[in-house]
Amino acid sequence: MKKDVRMMPEEPLLYISTPTYHLVQKPISEESTPINEESTSIYERPAPDVIRNELIARQLHFFARPVKQARPLLIVLTSGERFIGTLLNVQGKQVKINCYEQIRLIDGNEIEAIYITKS
Repeated sequence: MKKDVRMMPEEPLLYISTPTYHLVQKPISEESTPINEESTSIYERPAPDVIRNELIARQLHFFARPVKQARPLLIVLTSGERFIGTLLNVQGKQVKINCYEQIRLIDGNEIEAIYITKS
């Protein structure tokens, strides 16, 4: 028994009329297109501008809130230096403190401890 082998028609079975199009290829010249060279440098993220010690960061943000009467604070640095002042504001890791009518800018990562003092 031989199977009837039919030849497939040369035309597609489904024909959809579409508008004609022409593919236009422009020659690529080496001068007009810039060559993208592969970068060999390594991307390094910038150091985050935040205080690493979460307890110190929370204390600073709490004491930076506006209050009726300024709170004098005893601030101890990792270098052992201690001073008393009122906290003006905290921006990133920069802490602005009013210490005996002088404004000091301190890196928040250098603060070891904060204590409330009585005025």
